[in-house]
Amino acid sequence: MSLATPHEEMTDSNCDASNDGATHSNDDPPEDPQFTSSFLDKLRRDDASAISYSYYSTVSTNYTMSNLPGTGRNLGNFYSWAGAALERRLGQLAERADAKKREEAVSALQSKRGLYRMFWGDDPREHGKACKMLLICANRSDNIGVQIDAFREIVWGVIKCPTKVRSALMRVLERQKEVGETVASSWKRPGVVDYTLEWLYWHDMASRCLSTSSDHKALFDATAQFDGAKFQSLDFSRFEELLLSSSDTTDLIIALRFITSYWDGDGPLFFLFTSYFDPPNHFHHFGKSCRRLRENERLW
Repeated sequence: MSLATPHEEMTDSNCDASNDGATHSNDDPPEDPQFTSSFLDKLRRDDASAISYSYYSTVSTNYTMSNLPGTGRNLGNFYSWAGAALERRLGQLAERADAKKREEAVSALQSKRGLYRMFWGDDPREHGKACKMLLICANRSDNIGVQIDAFREIVWGVIKCPTKVRSALMRVLERQKEVGETVASSWKRPGVVDYTLEWLYWHDMASRCLSTSSDHKALFDATAQFDGAKFQSLDFSRFEELLLSSSDTTDLIIALRFITSYWDGDGPLFFLFTSYFDPPNHFHHFGKSCRRLRENERLW
């Protein structure tokens, strides 16, 4: 699936109104083999050993029949038939309602500004609706292209409006009594679908954005400083806390996305490489990946 089509930006004052006209495109996973090889190997291992979870459990209804002869047996049979018919009817209604929600969610996802409009204002209910639609597209679609789009929008939403979008996602999960890691695992169906590397990459990124683990809390706490910031307007020193909070490769790639979005491009790059990377030869590979993301994706 091509990701070359630019996405519309959020434009309200609470979601960086000053970034009108900015776009992002060509959102393929980083291509530098030495920088990403271990991360890609991790994605493949995760895919091979994944455990699939489901939102829905299978309910088995065991209707009892009366063994009494005559009227009692007939009455038992009637109640069993009526119960089975009612269950089928309710199941059909639920499936129709679910299909309608999926259709509406996919339509909003594929429209240029459908979901983003819901984040423009300050109404938490609208934010919650948008997040529910993203989660529906991520989980219940049989089209992996739609899933990839949903994963990407979750990630870009967290980058564009860190506190607003992530807080809305956490509220939705809390109301539904769900855990982010379990929900993200349910998006994958091992043995049923042959997932591409692109799908695995964006699934890993979106899963991290839903994480409730204390291991990654520091990373997302550090992203709050970018609320309301203009794209490509910040000095590199502003990313120190974000980098120091990265606990693994996935965290680091998310941090890189923030850097390529908000860094103004000035200042010595060696500050990053010599301060945060060991061994020193990561200097070249990280810098090359950073420049490629900046040049090829033309973020906003």
